Amino acid sequence: MIKKVSEAQRYLIAQLLYQFGLLFSRIFLVIFLWKGNQSLDQLAWFFLIQSFTILLVYYPCGVFARWTSPLFAFRLGVGLYGVSYGTLLIFQHDVALLYLWIGLLTGIAESFWSVGTHVLTMEIVPNEQRDSFSHYHYVFTSLAGMIAPFLAGSMITYLGGMKGYLAVFLITMIFLLSSVLYSFSLRNKGYRPKSNFRAAFFNKSKAWKQLLQASFLWIGAESLLKPFLLVMALYLIVKSEWWVGTFTTISSLCGILASFYYAQVIQPQNRQRYYLIAALCLFLFMIFLWSVPAFWSIVLVMVVVGITTPALDIPMNTVMYEVIDSVTESEEQRLDFITVREIPLGLGRIAVLIFFLFFHKIWTGEDVLYLMLIVFSGFYLMVYGWIRKLVDMS
Repeated sequence: MIKKVSEAQRYLIAQLLYQFGLLFSRIFLVIFLWKGNQSLDQLAWFFLIQSFTILLVYYPCGVFARWTSPLFAFRLGVGLYGVSYGTLLIFQHDVALLYLWIGLLTGIAESFWSVGTHVLTMEIVPNEQRDSFSHYHYVFTSLAGMIAPFLAGSMITYLGGMKGYLAVFLITMIFLLSSVLYSFSLRNKGYRPKSNFRAAFFNKSKAWKQLLQASFLWIGAESLLKPFLLVMALYLIVKSEWWVGTFTTISSLCGILASFYYAQVIQPQNRQRYYLIAALCLFLFMIFLWSVPAFWSIVLVMVVVGITTPALDIPMNTVMYEVIDSVTESEEQRLDFITVREIPLGLGRIAVLIFFLFFHKIWTGEDVLYLMLIVFSGFYLMVYGWIRKLVDMS
């Protein structure tokens, strides 16, 4: 039973509206931008612009959240995501402009949303109940991921071409606006304007340093593997938005069922075991997809992605919150530590994208997608060593 149930429930609903809106169009945004000139390099540049923006503006967003409130930062982030989709509707035919401005807008939006979300989660949910809360959050997010992409893919297929994409982006804006409006039901807690960013940056805690090192590799896999490489590999195999939505739905359904199981068996003392099994399975199936890039292969891979995602994401997130709790002396310091953690996250995103762009110059063609899926799924295995140490320290 989660304490402050009503507050937690309202927070989950606000997040669900946001997640449903974003999941309704996120994978199709990638395909939409790729269709402009069918260039993986230019799509990688979109993610690179987004990543540079997050790294550069995350600290100012943290300062802004301190001067206003984390809840206001959350609202602003969700609202800016809505503005980015509005930009898509207005400048739909200017692909070159879209890559730049959508990358910038979504980078700023992600920064505000991330600052607000992490602090709100730590405020609302006590440490001992975050595993349970994370499972509930994952189930609701997976439900959104199961329904939204299927509806969006069907809509694009039914309406056809540009009309379908524009309808999907418009519906996304409606859900994002609903999330902002519903967030006004949450309690608004402000922070004192004074911060100590330097103390967080130079904190000598071993657990904190381990977390920052793990974050660099973790985000390298998380930011490139699923939202970019896997989406494009899926689309290039099935060549249909409807099938993309359908397979994403299947993957999310598997994630929901797996999450119910994990909620019963994963405890703080055995997180690393389930993490290792999930990371190893994902890595092996990416090798399988590279060996047999066929229709039925991608079906199996999407099922495995759904099953393994909660076992990978939840331990990392809960350990992160535990470490920050252990190194902070007061609630006021949380915002500084969350902001500092974005530095290795931002550098990790940028490093893997530059690596992809460099490697794609050497190895052109669709095969590079499958090879990169193997490489970056291997990052999850590399993070396991840090996860194990962090669990032991927590």
